[in-house]
Amino acid sequence: MSILRNHWIPPFALAVGAALNAVSWAIVFAYAFAPSQALELAWIHTLALGSLTTISLAVLIHVVPGFTDLRWRFERLARTLTSILPLAVIGLIASFVAWWSVGITLFAVVVAATIVLYVAVALVTLAKPAADPADRAVARALAFVLTALGATATVGVLLAFGLLDGSAALLRLAPIHVVLGLVGWLTLLVVGVSVRTMRPMLGVPSRFPALHIVASSLLAGGMLATILAVALDPALVRAALAICALGTIPYILDVVDRMRRGAIAHWAPRAFIASALTWMFVAAVAATLGFDRVAVVAALAGWLVQMLYAHLHHIGIRVIATAFLGEEDETRPWELLDARTSAATCAFAQLGVLALVLAVSMQAWPALFFAAALFGAMGSLAFGINAARSIRRARAIAGAIPNSLA
Repeated sequence: MSILRNHWIPPFALAVGAALNAVSWAIVFAYAFAPSQALELAWIHTLALGSLTTISLAVLIHVVPGFTDLRWRFERLARTLTSILPLAVIGLIASFVAWWSVGITLFAVVVAATIVLYVAVALVTLAKPAADPADRAVARALAFVLTALGATATVGVLLAFGLLDGSAALLRLAPIHVVLGLVGWLTLLVVGVSVRTMRPMLGVPSRFPALHIVASSLLAGGMLATILAVALDPALVRAALAICALGTIPYILDVVDRMRRGAIAHWAPRAFIASALTWMFVAAVAATLGFDRVAVVAALAGWLVQMLYAHLHHIGIRVIATAFLGEEDETRPWELLDARTSAATCAFAQLGVLALVLAVSMQAWPALFFAAALFGAMGSLAFGINAARSIRRARAIAGAIPNSLA
């Protein structure tokens, strides 16, 4: 039971994140019938906040001490906030769908307050001196991305008030909100964390660690340049975004090299990583060329969600294994997953993203939104079935272990 108590938040967050990923495809289905800005905003926040951020903040409860050797201060508060956040996000999503401006503002304030308080607790924790220089570098990187998250939430509240009273000055902050959230928070978080998580998923370390430093520096610099361009000279926005795009190249090269040399037999994470890198490149090019809606779709549903699927198929399943079998368990993810269902998840997920990218490129073809919703939902369903199968297998293994050995 102690193992379950120690791990209850990550499985809860994984379940909420997976459920809201499925909800995002239901929103796409509704959009096919009645396109609206309300549904676009609901879709974006369902994935960015409800799925990706909810899971990330819960997993950071374990990542912070695991990567920095720093013990959380006010850990109980941080854990509580990770369970409050998805409830507030669901209220925000519902308010977007109904286009209830008062509700959008109210829930945006609750979401932002929850996130900012979590970020404050995390920054207090990360401010403690780590013994190892490498741990200190990781702590600084985590502090940067969490600060970007806090800034994203704060700007989001200003935008909510802008929607409430129609303030053009506040609504002009939207590009800053987007680049802070997609680049400063989610992309830099994944790029940073994957330096460590790629090792168990691919079985090999990086041969070119400097590429990670270059990638992170370009992404962070491009994000800051974009914010300044929006504030001072919008004509320079594309040039600033091109810096972010350049930052994706060294990261992609490093991960591709690790995939080529990878020694782990589990092919599913590898397939999702390859897909994620492809969509990352598409998003970077689209943003540089001015195809903003394509860039947002490719970044969220493609790059970030596919990388999430990669982690869920390996590290997520390991969380399930250890929750039922103990921290010392060595059951491998592919022993719990069904390979055919993993293949179906990957295929349907890519078809869903591809159809959605084409749909936003050719708005006159609503059938593409239907196809995207169908494929995306089937991918979410396939992963849900696989996760449930993994839980059943883990329980069966646990039940077969004699109490004296458990």
